[in-house]
Amino acid sequence: MAASLVHFLMLICAAHELIGAAKLNHARVLLPIYEEKSINFTLQVDQKICYKWSTSFQDVISVMPVYHGSSECANEAVVTVRTRERRRNTAIVLAEEVHTGAVLRCEVIVDIIACLNVRTTTRQLYLEEAPAIFELRAFDSQGNEFSTLEGIEFNWDISEPDSKKPPPMRFLTFSRSPFHSVPPALEKFEAVGIKGYMILLEGINTGTSKITITLPYADYSNVKPLEVYISVLAKIIIVPSKATILNKDSISFRILQQKMDKLHDITESKQYFLEVEDTEVASVRGSTATGEALGRTRILLRDRNMPETDKNTKGPSTLLTVAEPHKLGISLLPYNNWVSVEGEKHEVVFDLYAPDGQKMTLGNRFGIHSNLDKSLFGILNKTKNGSCLYGEALQKGVSTVSGIYDQLAVEAELQIFEKLQLRPSKVILPYDTNSIKPLCVAIRQSASAANRCPGFGHHRNPGRASLH
Repeated sequence: MAASLVHFLMLICAAHELIGAAKLNHARVLLPIYEEKSINFTLQVDQKICYKWSTSFQDVISVMPVYHGSSECANEAVVTVRTRERRRNTAIVLAEEVHTGAVLRCEVIVDIIACLNVRTTTRQLYLEEAPAIFELRAFDSQGNEFSTLEGIEFNWDISEPDSKKPPPMRFLTFSRSPFHSVPPALEKFEAVGIKGYMILLEGINTGTSKITITLPYADYSNVKPLEVYISVLAKIIIVPSKATILNKDSISFRILQQKMDKLHDITESKQYFLEVEDTEVASVRGSTATGEALGRTRILLRDRNMPETDKNTKGPSTLLTVAEPHKLGISLLPYNNWVSVEGEKHEVVFDLYAPDGQKMTLGNRFGIHSNLDKSLFGILNKTKNGSCLYGEALQKGVSTVSGIYDQLAVEAELQIFEKLQLRPSKVILPYDTNSIKPLCVAIRQSASAANRCPGFGHHRNPGRASLH
């Protein structure tokens, strides 16, 4: 008897601990009021325990339990707005656990919509990218956000600033998008071609459009339409993305667009053009920028499909610095050392550096004068400004390579050696899986004596491979 009582008390304590840990998915919700429709919202307890649901103000809201397998137990319920009065009201929803009497509470506030806003990760779309989701948010007069807009119809309209240009974007249903699934709250709307609180926008051409969102209900005709400007951009880069040039020198840029995972040169396209941010530092003509004064500015890419008022849309740009040269460097490519072998081809590169250490791009207006022994290193080609010499090491020897720009000078010593040859040029060795004794081969240079294989005796015939 005593043991049974103790067991019963333990069960009650465990039940109280379980109920104490149970929570509603929302402690407070804000729902909109409509004259012609009722807005629903689902409350749910995070534990599957038997509850009875009720409300303190049935004229404002109703509560309908959702039963799963039992007509008496429900751990979730649908709250429906019943009032049509266009004023703020509050009701309490209670969920009482049938065995212990523990009560969970949710405050339900109803009010009218005062304004709209749209939530999105970006207001810039890119061509050949997945459609972007745009989701509406509604607020009351105090700036509080409504908990749900499910079941509410919205008008979404795209207006083009210039009817002569192709439309930059289009609406796309979730069912037609290969990147999205249809949200359950929008399934019925999509089936009949109605737009709800969430839509997809897909960029199809570059440009900017105005998206206007309104509530198609007479009781909300006073809510100001929401206007959002969305831009569609192409995936474009400017090469180089950063450059330093001499004053009065020029540099040419390339405009590359990514299409189908490949880069295409569109420098000559009439749709795009370059514009300099600070015209005192540099000027632009076509795809070429010229330094006008010492300083730093940005070269901006403009799209003729974009309206003139949309200058703030961030497109690709490059940073251009106009500076005086501070140092002249020299290097031998591709190995970046000054040792070569007869027959090898190299590039001798002269680089100017700005005071901040940035490498400068030298145009054709200025030149670097160079000098070297052409009998040892033959020049096959060179750039117009002399900054790069392409040639071949001809014969063994040492040559001083020097470069001069204005008052800056640099030099290096190029060492050229005979081409090494190994004899024999081909060796075939036997392999015995049952023997672990190492095989040794003596290989020598064409002009050297026979090598000795470490740990073994001297080879009698230095001109041939010896096997042990």
